[in-house]
Amino acid sequence: MRVWLIEHEGSVAAQTSLEPLLKILAQQPRGLILTGVSGLSSDLVDRMRSTHPTALLLNSVSWPQPVDPTGLLSMGLPLLVAGACGNLEHWLKVAEQHPLGFVPVSAGPPEVWAALQTLLASWRREQSYRGQIQKLNQRLSDRIVIEKAKGLLMQRLGLGEEEAYKRLRVQSRRQRKQVRDIAQSILDAQFIWEGNGEADSELGPLEMSRPRKARPEPEPAATPAHVVDRLETD
Repeated sequence: MRVWLIEHEGSVAAQTSLEPLLKILAQQPRGLILTGVSGLSSDLVDRMRSTHPTALLLNSVSWPQPVDPTGLLSMGLPLLVAGACGNLEHWLKVAEQHPLGFVPVSAGPPEVWAALQTLLASWRREQSYRGQIQKLNQRLSDRIVIEKAKGLLMQRLGLGEEEAYKRLRVQSRRQRKQVRDIAQSILDAQFIWEGNGEADSELGPLEMSRPRKARPEPEPAATPAHVVDRLETD
């Protein structure tokens, strides 16, 4: 665990510094690494990023006035606050958006270590949940695109659902692309043709799937505008 300590510069003289406590934890087997100690400054976030901390410890008791942690939270790291919570309503709003914990300033090394470990575990679990949600959202988005492309092939080429999906998979293997990418190419081609007035409702489904040309041209390499033509001949 890599921890950056934020406390007032006068905390050592006032005997409220937490640095000695963290140094004790750093000497233990598999203990923490103290990546830095500093007060609040305009370049603090940049300085902390260069040392790659995994958690932040804010010694709120060392400041004569309440500390606003907004800048610190922009790093997205768990924040452990040592001292009284002060404005509880404010901290509750912060906790709704960021991993946050409190520990009494009188806590000893074991208590601070336990608070840091549990806070970091909660943060990692939250990151895992966020990653899973992103994957599920991506899968849902991909499925919507594929279903739309299948529907277009079924309408234009008179295919059944299973055959339409089979042709998407064939093109996926041929072009070494994901099925979702092939499906998106078909939808893009549909938008281009109909958006430019190329599609005609009086034409049959196969004729509508081909863009009109003023004169014969060499067959171009596979592009999104020709995906449906290739699917038709599979």
